[in-house]
Amino acid sequence: MEELVKHFQHLIFEKEIGKGAFATVYKCRKNFSQKKYAAKVVKVEDIKTKWETENEIEILKSLKQHRHVVRLNGVLREDVYVVCLLDYIPGFKPGKYNATKYSVERISNKIYCAKIN
Repeated sequence: MEELVKHFQHLIFEKEIGKGAFATVYKCRKNFSQKKYAAKVVKVEDIKTKWETENEIEILKSLKQHRHVVRLNGVLREDVYVVCLLDYIPGFKPGKYNATKYSVERISNKIYCAKIN
């Protein structure tokens, strides 16, 4: 987390709340603000991770008003890190049930199918 603090000094990382195959999620807030966020931090080290991350960001942007998808509030890019600032939902455990991943996969498939029709 020390490396993240160095790169993203305008964010206060409070604690890790989840970890997945290619991302770690932290509870955080912006400096001088009490609004909490779930910061999904991806360390982009290869082209596949970069493509998957950018694809997820584009899908979340297009679904910003969907009631079953966690809202994307912003994206920060620095060095090899991409940070997605998502709504913080107290008690939600990203590793236990990832509604965003499920929804993104389903919506992504629908978009793909619509493009080939």
